[in-house]
Amino acid sequence: MPITYVYGKEDAVPDNVPAGVYLATVKKSQEKPSKAGNNMIELLWVLENGFGIWDHLVDKDNCRWKSNMLLEATGNEPEDGKEVVLDADEMVGWTCNVRLILRDGKNEVDAYLPLNKKEKKKQKQDMPF
Repeated sequence: MPITYVYGKEDAVPDNVPAGVYLATVKKSQEKPSKAGNNMIELLWVLENGFGIWDHLVDKDNCRWKSNMLLEATGNEPEDGKEVVLDADEMVGWTCNVRLILRDGKNEVDAYLPLNKKEKKKQKQDMPF
C-alpha cells in the first residue's frame, strides 16, 4: 500500500528535543581550536532516540569543571592530584546521561550525569565480550 501525505515543514527532522535527561554516547570526537584559540575537544553525542548534539570541552582553567563532570559521569575519573590527558580518539564510545536544556531555541548540554544502576547493567549486557 503506498504512503500518501501532504508535504510540509513540520515533517522535517526536528531541530531540538524536549529539555530533559537522555542516555547518550559519544559517536565522534575531534580536537580543534576554539574561537579564542584554546585547545578544544568537540564531541558529537547521539541520544538513544538517534538525535545528535554537539558539545565542547575547552582547555581553560574556568572550564575544567565540565571536563571533570564528564570524567565522573563516564566512570573515567582519576585519583585526586593525577594529571589528566583527554584524547579525543579515546572518548568515542563513552556513555553517560546528558541533561539538555533549551537556550535561545536550541538544545544545549547542561550537565553530564552518571548512569543509573539499571543503565549500567544494560550496558554490561550489551558488551560483546
